[in-house]
Amino acid sequence: MKKRQFSRLGLDLRHIGWKSYNLISKKAMEQEFSWTGLSISLFIAFFIVFASAQALSMIYFSRESGAAQAQEESAARAADSSAKTRQSLFSADYWREAAIPRASAASEEEKGRPERVDYFLDLKWNSAASHSVKIKNTGQAVWLKGKVFLETGPYLRSISPFRHENWLNYYRLAGLAKDVFPGETAEFNFTLKGPANIEGLVQQNIQLVAGEKIIAGTAIRLFITVIKPGAILTAPAVSASAANAAAAKPDFCIASVGNSADYANCNTDAKETDNSDGLSESAVLLPAEPIIRVGLYNTKYAQRAVADSAYDIFSGQELLFSNLPANQTAIVGFDFNTKKYSVTAGGVAYYRDSYIRLVPKKKNSVFTLLDFERRVKWNTNLNDNQFRNIIEFRYSAATGNFWAINELPIESYLAGLGETTNYSPVEFQKVMAVAARTYAMYHYNRGLAYNIGGASTKHASEYFHVDSVYDQVYLGYGSEKRMSRLIQAINETRGAVIAYDNKVVVTPYFSRSDGHTRDWVEVWGGQAKPWLKSVAVVEDQGEALWGHGVGMSARAALIMTRDKGVSWQNTLKYFYAGTDLKKIYK
Repeated sequence: MKKRQFSRLGLDLRHIGWKSYNLISKKAMEQEFSWTGLSISLFIAFFIVFASAQALSMIYFSRESGAAQAQEESAARAADSSAKTRQSLFSADYWREAAIPRASAASEEEKGRPERVDYFLDLKWNSAASHSVKIKNTGQAVWLKGKVFLETGPYLRSISPFRHENWLNYYRLAGLAKDVFPGETAEFNFTLKGPANIEGLVQQNIQLVAGEKIIAGTAIRLFITVIKPGAILTAPAVSASAANAAAAKPDFCIASVGNSADYANCNTDAKETDNSDGLSESAVLLPAEPIIRVGLYNTKYAQRAVADSAYDIFSGQELLFSNLPANQTAIVGFDFNTKKYSVTAGGVAYYRDSYIRLVPKKKNSVFTLLDFERRVKWNTNLNDNQFRNIIEFRYSAATGNFWAINELPIESYLAGLGETTNYSPVEFQKVMAVAARTYAMYHYNRGLAYNIGGASTKHASEYFHVDSVYDQVYLGYGSEKRMSRLIQAINETRGAVIAYDNKVVVTPYFSRSDGHTRDWVEVWGGQAKPWLKSVAVVEDQGEALWGHGVGMSARAALIMTRDKGVSWQNTLKYFYAGTDLKKIYK
């Protein structure tokens, strides 16, 4: 062995000594072991590579087999679906089975529209009150019983002070009674309990939730006035001096016949853009009086506001200030560069991304907007800068305007209109009140029909239903105090609107005709509206046209009701041909 090793090393043993021999022998043995180790390492490496190749091959063929099987199963499902389509196309069970998987579809397929967005409720301490809301499924997904619930918001699972024992849990008010398919409407019944540690107006939001997802467009706002035992809610009284203030000189619209200055401002929007058929929601009885949003004015500057009672301030749904005292000034601004809102009260300032809402704790409270001026023509010491209920400050990215918006019940809105004066008789005031209510309700309904939260289609980009200048002249609380006859007319026609084919319609009016009114299409184009055709107006013969000429001549309506004894109902039916009067809320 050793000789072979030495010869492999090229050594001649005859010419070396013993010590050298032993050293060389040792190195030869090490060389032998080195070759052996190399051989073993190569063998192991080869085995690993071979085993890995086998494993990858098995995985590959397994996936190929699985894909083939999935393809076969897919083909089988398609064949089964085709058979179902041929055999059971009109089967309700088939459509239910086909639609149910959509419940887990993308969030844009899950959306709804409440019958109403805002509710004003009263609730006494420790008392319970039943309530219900209806929400239409306007998406493509089926709302499944046991999967979709009415919950508190705006964030998931927020704690509510109005929880009742019959709620499903602390944030879940109610669930579906059955599956609700696209186009169907779900009704949710629940009970609210008045907390014994709160007094005044509290905003509680609720919404539909599917699993962990909020269903788009389903938010509802409950404005709940919590009443302490023994408390009595009353509307602010209108003093006799304020009610008779208009006797000095008329300030707006119709007061008498012959003086054009008395009715120069009596017009709805002279630039109507509605190209629809002019019909809105059915004139059916609503569960409560609607809440309307009025664009008061837009500004580039911060605005100061005070209230005549305690109030809260919200940024979107976030409560910033709670229970600010009456006459506490709030300053609200908007930075057009950073697109952030600022609000300051009592030396504390907040900066937020969401719009700002000033919400009074009591119904019919009045805010004064200290930096807004709209002086009364006949007495410049009077400034119409006071408005009932909620004030919202909101920026419109679409127009670049920073708006002050007044949110209030529609009857309170009508009370603040400046479309007539207190000189006008009550019968004529009724004509104007019903026409104005219908005009506002039409735009309110249009917003609901197109799922626009808190706005009409006309003012969707600016987040309100009607403009205080161009749609109908709205002056707010100051005008309300001066208009005792208008208040009487509004109360005596409460909830009455003009309907055509049992639907609320658009009802433009204007100051004075030249002997006949104009057809809608003649002035604004679009679709014809049968109740807005040209009619003869003998009361205006010989006069010049003042206004857009479509709908009702206010001057002629005044003469008909005051001088000719025509009822307010028949006056409206003459100018809006083929219409009926409907009461849509109590």
